[in-house]
Amino acid sequence: MSPPDELSSLEYNGKPRRYFPCGAPVSVYLHQTPYLFSASVRRNVEYGLRRCRLSPTLAADALNWAGLSHLAANHADKLSGGEQSRCALARVAALSPNLVLLDEPFAHLDAQGVALAVDLVARLRADNCAVVLISHDKITFPANRRWHLEDGRLSEY
Repeated sequence: MSPPDELSSLEYNGKPRRYFPCGAPVSVYLHQTPYLFSASVRRNVEYGLRRCRLSPTLAADALNWAGLSHLAANHADKLSGGEQSRCALARVAALSPNLVLLDEPFAHLDAQGVALAVDLVARLRADNCAVVLISHDKITFPANRRWHLEDGRLSEY
């Protein structure tokens, strides 16, 4: 038996939401390694839009948002680590999710790459997107709540 195309009982902030594949997802998970397809930067950002039956033309705005418009036609495997991370964040932002789960989004980035990625994540939050960010790094990042896990103990700080 295949899953239904739509989960009509799903709500977020008291509003009914359609969920993938019939509309943009409520939440998106981004792995610490920015998995990109063997395709152009534009096609990588368009992927989620196409899967969610949204207009691939939204990719141009997301590429501009991430500062990657000038690389749209380039092959994704030619990007630097920081550009790959920004491409993955652009793919997320294009979907306008309500919640983004980020697993070590700044791992393997140099200081400049971290600064650019932190700015993009802060812009997601400014666009009314909730962000759950997991990191081993002590980074300066505006957050409503911060938690620390050590020796199996979770504490707020």
